[in-house]
Amino acid sequence: MALIGQGVVAIWNDVAPEGLAEFYEWHHREHMPERVGIPGFVFDNTTTTNGMTSTEKKLAIGARGGYDLTRFLAVQLHALGSTHQTSLPGTPQDNQLLQLYQGMAEAKLTVRFGQTSIFGEGGIGAARLSSNLLATVAYNGGYLTRWRTGLTAGGGAGFDYHSLSRHFSVGLRASYFWLRDISGSRDLIATLYMRYTF
Repeated sequence: MALIGQGVVAIWNDVAPEGLAEFYEWHHREHMPERVGIPGFVFDNTTTTNGMTSTEKKLAIGARGGYDLTRFLAVQLHALGSTHQTSLPGTPQDNQLLQLYQGMAEAKLTVRFGQTSIFGEGGIGAARLSSNLLATVAYNGGYLTRWRTGLTAGGGAGFDYHSLSRHFSVGLRASYFWLRDISGSRDLIATLYMRYTF
């Protein structure tokens, strides 16, 4: 990771469970804004392992469009958007919404067995995380940031059943995406789909 400034200050400490809410309130609303206000302090990225339980996915929607180059190989574009809710009990970051948008160019290899087929796909693209949550923990060059954009790469595999109508098929796919510049995040997605073919 490239440094925004010329150095790093790292501090580890423990807080009694009954004092966590008060500590986080002071740390995020008073202590860190004061520190970032000092010339030379340009970034605060506070990480806690106590209390972080999950980010719950609320809604996801996506679309793929592609073109068959051969019977076995296709190229496709993939767009995905999802909403998540944080679970950081006792902190100002609890119950905040995060939006994640991904766009990728992919290649798909397919092997057909009559009306069924199996496939593998993979590609590379960009991802953008957007949330007011980022403004509570991250400063970029002295300015509040509400988004983070970076590289995403990934792939997956699936099973497809083609109906007797030449236009429709149904299937199941599982995909894994690595989001490099968004704190090393990863995204695992299972999708049940219906596909229309021209």
